Amino acid sequence: EGLKSLSSSLEKLTSLTSFNLGDNNFQAEGLKFLSGVSKSLVSLKYLNLCDNNIGPTGGDDLSQMLINFPELIELNLSANDLQAAGCKPLVEAFKKLKKLKSLEIGYNNLDIEGAGTLGPAVKELTSLNYLSVTNNN
Repeated sequence: EGLKSLSSSLEKLTSLTSFNLGDNNFQAEGLKFLSGVSKSLVSLKYLNLCDNNIGPTGGDDLSQMLINFPELIELNLSANDLQAAGCKPLVEAFKKLKKLKSLEIGYNNLDIEGAGTLGPAVKELTSLNYLSVTNNN
């Protein structure tokens, strides 16, 4: 209920450039609320979604949300248990993030398959100058 209320307020914040939603454990279900308002956050440059337990099922919603942030330069997706399945949809989203300079995607249980999935996605991030994939098994 709280995230739903916050989401409706965000629609009016079109000049928001930094948004820290880290450590809220809103999971994939909570991400759906944020995806609905992401089109109004076109000025967003810094987004922290770490430690929200988005999980592999949240990958599609996460991808759909990220494509609405063309100005994004810093993204933290750490500690969301995305796994390989959650990273697959990110390949398409990363193609749209031409200005992204920093990506943190550690602690997501990516294993060997996940690393293989993440490789093509990261290849799309030609402006990237910081990448953290720590502690992914």
